[in-house]
Amino acid sequence: MARNNGLIIGPPARADLMPPEVGQRAKARTTRGLMMLAVVAAVGVVVAGYLVAMRYSDITRGALEQAQNRTIELLGEQAKYGEASILETQIDQLQTAREFGMRTEVLWAEVLAPARKQLPPGARLVALDLLTDVPWAAPMGPSGPLRQPRVASVAFQVATPDLPTMTDWSRAVGEMKGVADVTIDASVWEKERNAYVTVITMNVDGEWLAQRFAADEEEDDQ
Repeated sequence: MARNNGLIIGPPARADLMPPEVGQRAKARTTRGLMMLAVVAAVGVVVAGYLVAMRYSDITRGALEQAQNRTIELLGEQAKYGEASILETQIDQLQTAREFGMRTEVLWAEVLAPARKQLPPGARLVALDLLTDVPWAAPMGPSGPLRQPRVASVAFQVATPDLPTMTDWSRAVGEMKGVADVTIDASVWEKERNAYVTVITMNVDGEWLAQRFAADEEEDDQ
């Protein structure tokens, strides 16, 4: 019977003869390595985020400074134009007030001088009463039905030796330029004057308005 003298090798040993502490230390080292790697990665992410945030903050700060500088420039320009606008408004208000206050001004010298020249010989002017429109009140309007529009009235008190003389004078005055109409309101004998005192009202139309600032407006418009 033949014998096999070769070396017989059995299966690998399944028993772990190393102490358990050795395996635990190896696992602990692996775990610590992974934790350190995670910490480093986290720190890297935080640093990267911080750098990005700082960069964005610098960009935002620069844009904000530019916007603030532009706002200051615009406010300065607005202040300049605002002052000019306020000044222009004040000038317009002054012009409006001037026109409002002077729109009813009558050229009384030009109105009264021709009327006085029409007085007949022997007649003398003893009193004069002027009535005109005012800017803050309603226009005078005609003095009665079927009467012409007026902007002013003049009440003459004239002393004359007789009545027909004043009738002729009132007719002559009524034909003057800018006279709307003329009426004889009363005529009485005054003993102390030794004359008839006649009250004659002359209504003046808009032709005798001064309109001093209307010409200035037309020149400005041109």
